[in-house]
This record gives sequence, structure tokens and C-alpha cells, in this order.
Amino acid sequence: MKKIVIFLLFMFVINLNFGFSGIKNSIMDPHYPYKNGPWFEGWYTRITDDINEKSFAIIAGVYFKSSTRYVPGDSFYGYMAILVSDEKNSAPKVFAVFPDDIKLKTHGKDLVNVSNMGKITDFEFISKYGVITQDRIDVNIPGKIKFNATIKNRMPWKENSEEGPTGLLSYLKFFPLHWYVYNTIGSSKYQVEYSPASKEGWVEYDGAGYVHQEKNWGTSFPLSWVWGQGSSLDKKYFVLSGGENKLGPLNTEFWILGYRSKNMNIDFSLKKKSDFETVIDSCSGKFKLEGKWRNYRFILNGEALPSTFSQVATPSISGFAVNGGEESFSATYKIEIFKNEELVETAIYYNAALEFGAAYMCQR
Repeated sequence: MKKIVIFLLFMFVINLNFGFSGIKNSIMDPHYPYKNGPWFEGWYTRITDDINEKSFAIIAGVYFKSSTRYVPGDSFYGYMAILVSDEKNSAPKVFAVFPDDIKLKTHGKDLVNVSNMGKITDFEFISKYGVITQDRIDVNIPGKIKFNATIKNRMPWKENSEEGPTGLLSYLKFFPLHWYVYNTIGSSKYQVEYSPASKEGWVEYDGAGYVHQEKNWGTSFPLSWVWGQGSSLDKKYFVLSGGENKLGPLNTEFWILGYRSKNMNIDFSLKKKSDFETVIDSCSGKFKLEGKWRNYRFILNGEALPSTFSQVATPSISGFAVNGGEESFSATYKIEIFKNEELVETAIYYNAALEFGAAYMCQR
């Protein structure tokens, strides 16, 4: 055991994302691709307007292929999508493009090899379709959709810290995939105009809601995964992520659940098979996760009608897989948390997100 700990500490030190400048980017900022591809990085923002029963997601990602090396100032190929859920129990409308002119900037400058251990986030994802930053979204896909949003009142994953769900592991380079939550339940105002495929003219409205922001980076998405997220008017919040992936020669399975309310702030990081149990039935739109940590345990049940799922592109070894995942914004969740076998928290979420990816998708 002692040798394993020493080895992990050694790998942590040599894999820290050290740069060559006094300037430090944050984890949410773009990472400098330190090796040949394949490499991807993507940002995901979800805005939930519970009052008007609408929700939106903005996805922005970049990729460069195997055997290529990033040179500062290069443009990236990538994926941008806006998901609109404004009809009850219906699949999100997906407006997607694959631009090849994407520029990534941090602190107003081209991406260079600096550390991502800083505390101030300041990035721009720029393409001919608009600009996405940590606090502003301004996207226009001509003839399809215009979406504008401002974001403020950020609530980080961990108070007074830039750590995310995986803690210090976010700084390890050798991991094939990283997941980071930047904003759990901030606030947003939005405006949207889009052209529906079912009729002529444009739909226009504006509103406000809670916002969730996260990102992934690495080589590729997992072999299979489930992701979910929800918030409520009484400011109860959760996000979950997990599935199966390879770490070197090893097949691994892990699950993470973060839960926030006025009475509880708790994270479950489940890596041992003895600590969790899952039921995954994507063809029925159902997911169940039970887990335990110390003297706590939880039961999470999520469900969405199969007709409410839309397909989205996700990163793979060879680029963005066009139908790599399926996502619903009409899920209902119930979460129960127990301490010493006594029920201490119950939360129910409507119009929440549920996503099945890769091998967990329904093989219709």
C-alpha cells in the first residue's frame, strides 16, 4: 500500500500542468494541448427556467486528430450546438454546426503553454457563429437560431476553492479524460430566437433561470456513460456522472454524485464495486444509482420518456461522433440521502437532464 501511495504521489508531481509563464489559467480555461492528438476540450452550459418550464444547453468543443500537434495561434475544428426544450415532454430541438475556424483565447491572448492552476477564469471560444465565455453566450447560426445569455452569481463546486468533482486529479496529465464543474447553480438571463422546422416564422422569447457550467478535456469520452443534472426553485441541485472507461490496460467503472441544498453539501465519489449499484435501461429512459460513503448512503432514481431524447455529438478518438449520446431535458428524479440509515434529505426534480452515452445508449 505504501508503495502505491508513493507511486501516485510521484505521478502527481511529474504530471502537474506546469507552464513556462507567471500567468496562470484556471481549470475552466482552455488547456494547452501538451502532446500530439487526439485531443479534445469542451464546455457545456445548461440554463433551466423552471418558472416557464424551459431549458437550454450550449455545447462548444474543439478537437484535433491523431499525429497532429497544436501550434499557438492555430484554428481548431470543433462542434457547437444549442439544445432548446420549450415544450413539455418533447425532445430538445438541436441546432448544430461543425466549424473549422475556432480560436481559443485566455486573458485576451492566444492559447499558450501556461499552468491551469490559477483562480481567475477568462476565456473566449470564438468562431464565425459567435463567442462563448464563462459569463456570456452570443451565438447566431444564420437561418436557424440566435441565442444570447449573461451569467453571474457563480456558485463553485467547492466554496472558496477552484477544485471540482475529482479534486487534485484534474491536474494530472496522464488521465485520458477529465471532468470539471465550474458553476453549480448560478443565475442567467437569456434571449432566444429560432426557426422551427415544423412551421414558418420565428419563435422568440426571453427569460431567466439557474445555470450549470462544466467542461471535459482529454483524449476521448468514455466507453459508456450516464450524466444527469437538475435544480429546483428552492435551490436544491445535483449533478451525476459516471460509467465505464479504460485507464491504461485497466477497465474501470466510477460514479460521482454531487448534491447541494441549504442543509447539505455532499459529494459521493464511488470507485469500488462494493460501494455502488446501478440499473441502466436507456430504452425505457430509466436510471437508478445507489451508493454509500462512510455513514451516508443515497438512492437516486431518474426517468424520462424515450420520446424525449435527442441525439448529440460527443468526442471520440477520431473526432466528434455525430450520434454519440442521447439527452433528455424532461427527466424526473428522486434523490434520498440517509445518514446512519435515517432519511435526512429528499429532493424531487422536474425538467432535469438525463443523458446516456456510447454503449449505454438504446440500440433501437
